[in-house]
Amino acid sequence: PNFVVFKNDLPSNLLIGAPIVEMVSPESQLTKSDVDVYNIQAYIENIDNKEDIKLTANDMELKGFRFDPILGSLTIRVRLAEGDNDFVLIAKNSKGRKEKTFTIQYGDVVEEPVIKEETQTSPPEEIEETGEIEYEEVIITDDETDTDPKPESNAETAPKIQLMNPASNPFYSKQEKVLIQARITGINSTSDIDFIIDGKRNIFFDYDEVTNILRYELQLIGEETEVKIVARNEAGNNSSTLRIYFGEDPVVSDVGLNEMIVFENISEPELYCLTHFEVKINVLADKEDIELELNGGQVGNFMFSKAESKMRFSLYLRNGKNDISVSVNNKSGRFKADIVLECYDYESEFEEEKVISEPAFIEYIKPDNGSTTKEASTILQIKTGNIAHADEIKVLLNDAAIKGIEFDSINSLAQVMLTLSPKNNIIYVGAFNEFGGEEAELSIYYDKQYTQAPVVSVNAPRNGFNTDKDFLMFKADVSYVNDLSKVQVFLNKKKVPDFDFNDDSGKIQALLDLNLGKNTLEIKAENNIGETVETISFNYRVRSIPAVQILQPREGLEYKDKVISLNAVVQNIPGRSGITLTVNGKVQASLNYDKNKEEVTGRISLDEGENVIVLTVKNDNGSTSETVRLKVRGALKTPEIRLINPSKNEVSVSTDVLQFEAEVTEIVHSTQVDLSVNGKILDEIFFMKDTKMVKAEIPLTKGKNTIKIVVSNDTGLDTETLTVNYK
Repeated sequence: PNFVVFKNDLPSNLLIGAPIVEMVSPESQLTKSDVDVYNIQAYIENIDNKEDIKLTANDMELKGFRFDPILGSLTIRVRLAEGDNDFVLIAKNSKGRKEKTFTIQYGDVVEEPVIKEETQTSPPEEIEETGEIEYEEVIITDDETDTDPKPESNAETAPKIQLMNPASNPFYSKQEKVLIQARITGINSTSDIDFIIDGKRNIFFDYDEVTNILRYELQLIGEETEVKIVARNEAGNNSSTLRIYFGEDPVVSDVGLNEMIVFENISEPELYCLTHFEVKINVLADKEDIELELNGGQVGNFMFSKAESKMRFSLYLRNGKNDISVSVNNKSGRFKADIVLECYDYESEFEEEKVISEPAFIEYIKPDNGSTTKEASTILQIKTGNIAHADEIKVLLNDAAIKGIEFDSINSLAQVMLTLSPKNNIIYVGAFNEFGGEEAELSIYYDKQYTQAPVVSVNAPRNGFNTDKDFLMFKADVSYVNDLSKVQVFLNKKKVPDFDFNDDSGKIQALLDLNLGKNTLEIKAENNIGETVETISFNYRVRSIPAVQILQPREGLEYKDKVISLNAVVQNIPGRSGITLTVNGKVQASLNYDKNKEEVTGRISLDEGENVIVLTVKNDNGSTSETVRLKVRGALKTPEIRLINPSKNEVSVSTDVLQFEAEVTEIVHSTQVDLSVNGKILDEIFFMKDTKMVKAEIPLTKGKNTIKIVVSNDTGLDTETLTVNYK
């Protein structure tokens, strides 16, 4: 097949000559204003970039104006100073520059302003770059006091509402809080105002009856917020609506009108005029904003990558002329691009019907198993063999059947759009004909992207809580996180390995074993925006009877030094006389006791080999003690690993979980072991000190899995790497 392409290319945005500047508001060089807020508007031709325009007021540069290069419109709202306000508007390009001067008077004017003459076109001059622009109300006077007298309510006319801040509507905010300000006149009291946020009435705004100004600091929660102000009096009602979006203002960078939608790649037509397209979308858009049409009919099956700003699709063209159009409808307007393709398919008329007599099979599936995407939608492609139509292909996404599979019988290629859930998605694919077939399973991880950092709220226990039990249940809520691996819990700087986390509700809980005295709980949560840490502390304290807990040294550890530090918490004792420490049956006298902190510290000497440390406390109600056993040995040697299961490299298994075992010498704790599968570190590793065994359950994926174990101490490390094939 072959086709002829007729692309409706409009002329590119070439500069015809020097800039043209026409004032829309104000229309004359000298204007008097009865109000202190004024909307300036101008029409500018032959300018593509906002950076090529400069606006000053009373010699102060104003950066908050809006400029639409498509319509050539410049707009800005300013608050005027008392007296003369002198403005200069300059536009420049490679052909020259144009300057407009005008004066707006407000209030009492003492002197007549000097009217400046327009300057003629001259060579371009450098204008300082302004960088990223946030649209906001520009105040060109340092005196922010509103001295306007309060207008009296007039029952003959409805109230008036003038939005002061934000100055633009819709307004795009990069901050989570936005100050709302509006001047409302013609009402009797605050009760005549309805302040509505996303359809819900809010009564916590401030209204100054002297200045007639309403103020409210809005906390943005979602990506879009609607604020509506309604004012009423005897003559009627009036309302004003403001839309606020969280994020950057959508700005198209360095593209002309006819480069908003660009057909970048169009493949050579295949059999039956199957043609593949890649289209660049140079405007801010979601998939829902895009429409694709073929010969007047809408086509819904296309893929759009917001990260690449590209849409991809395949079309079966008819013989002869084909009209293809792509359009985008968003807040900036409507953009459309059209092409005409003529396809002449001669080969398909002579294609012989293929007779299938063998089982169906799957040649490949895209995306690959184990892949990660940041987009909620993805196209699943299945290359098959010995398949006649789409009914012989079955797709399940997280156990739910997927419909709408498109099948190219010529290339035996099926594709369908999938909408993924956050985290891991399991996809089943089956291809069967009357002679048999093949099935496969793959996983795709959807890494959902958030617009704000996580929020952590601890519900129980409260900060400063006191308990006489050595355990408690903690509960917390975590928002803007959907994966257990993104949440960590620490108690007294030690990681809590086992806790419950509900992906849907964000609720987290765990049973904690407490230390005697002060305990510190820390919850960390992270997403693509950043990390949030919430910390609280609480106390475990017994009553009346003496209590003791040795924090250091710990039971069962091995030490290379014979002199070590002792740290313990004691409660309900009269003083130093109530404390006794023995090491291997010998009383140790060199102890320090801090009554306020209820803490015992000191340095103790050990013997080589096994040691028994006993710390006893007593009062009039009785006594109690704690015992720690530990070992002192000679100099360390480099660790050694002996693999047990699997005992050798390149083994094959039929289960998706491997019971890993290895013998390791010269280590004393599981923190000295790093075990990974396919580059991902495993958290749950068990070290049996008595048998020197390292054990772990390792999850496997289909195909080859690379397992690596690294053990280390102060003298060095040992490592082993092996491959396990899961069939």
